Amino acid sequence: MANNGSKENLNLEYLPKNLALVREISGKSLKEVSELLGIPGSRLKNYEKGKYTPSLPEIESLAFIYQIPRSAFFAEMKPGRIEAVPADDQLEKLIEIRQKIIGTKLNLAREQAEMTLKALSDCAGIPTSRIKRYEEGISPIPADELQKIAECLGISMTEFFDCESPIGRWQTNQDALKKFDLFDADQKQFLTDSDNQKVIELARALQSIGVEKLKELAISLLNFTNTLG
Repeated sequence: MANNGSKENLNLEYLPKNLALVREISGKSLKEVSELLGIPGSRLKNYEKGKYTPSLPEIESLAFIYQIPRSAFFAEMKPGRIEAVPADDQLEKLIEIRQKIIGTKLNLAREQAEMTLKALSDCAGIPTSRIKRYEEGISPIPADELQKIAECLGISMTEFFDCESPIGRWQTNQDALKKFDLFDADQKQFLTDSDNQKVIELARALQSIGVEKLKELAISLLNFTNTLG
């Protein structure tokens, strides 16, 4: 489960301000959003004030409610119009399920790291009893504490991101759209032109071969053309 690639840490300093900003722009009340999450309005207000940190499933659900990419919460956000769609009545249940999934992943990661609860507690500065509740999915894990735990286990926060539920699939699509928006107009035109799909499929096939295999193929073709000369 350990991720040997780059690790994505969350810039939590922007989170409280952005939570409040996005809710205000969306036109939703504290009561409305807190009821969707299944938490008291006072707790959501404390999230927006930075007194408490929401759990990762709560952050994912809020992104879904406000229809923005999850990553937008962790960067400087400029006010703008945000289109929100009604969230379904299963958000509270999804959060509960996601928390149990995160707890299971956390337990597996700790076991793979051969780290005791006590050792993880000492590293993260979080009481052992609390980590145990997190692993059992009993208590929601504030994102800042989950990040500390992930760092102690040597894994990325992305290990815990939702990719399977309706929220996760929506988030994946949002991330893809965000990346697509970085292309210039000509690149977008090329990628969306149906006549270029064969070229794109060829590029994907070549990518799957791997760099080393492509080098070997290039050398073989070069040697072959030399023999023809």
